[in-house]
Amino acid sequence: MSEPIYRSYPPIAGYALILVLLTIMVPVTLSQEVLLSDPLLRWTFLLSFLWGGTILLILFFLMRRVEAYADRLVIHSWRGTEDIAFADIEWGFELFHRKGPAYLCLKYRDKAHEDYRVVLCMPKTDYASEDSPLAVYIRQQMMNVRPGYSRDAEPSTWKVYAVLILSLLVQQPLAKFLAASGY
Repeated sequence: MSEPIYRSYPPIAGYALILVLLTIMVPVTLSQEVLLSDPLLRWTFLLSFLWGGTILLILFFLMRRVEAYADRLVIHSWRGTEDIAFADIEWGFELFHRKGPAYLCLKYRDKAHEDYRVVLCMPKTDYASEDSPLAVYIRQQMMNVRPGYSRDAEPSTWKVYAVLILSLLVQQPLAKFLAASGY
């Protein structure tokens, strides 16, 4: 088997990043006596922890290691490997953040189950404001096999950020309500 042209990080990199942050944040926060005495802070912490835990669960179930070859993608998961033809990829887009890791999101047709699947991977990149070489390569291969493919078919990355911001904006009023109701 030939060497892949591009590889993503193993999924453990994404898990490790979040676990390190939680390992540092939780004990530091719990050691504060104010947290135990103020219900608003307690609820804010609990909701933040649940929000972060939800993100971790999403990453756990969707994160994969991806290798791009000249004619296909190979997706590695705990079930084994899966070869995906570029023609079977519905869309792919990259979420990147200037201070954190980038995530490449791919939706593809799983021929074995006759269903669409979505996977996330962390491309090996140090680019902060543009797509990674892996994302560019996959998009180019998709355009080669499907000339009608356009970036307009990709979901808007702003929707993902809007949902994250709205969920954080709802968190504080919800914590105030729960603290005021005596829970």
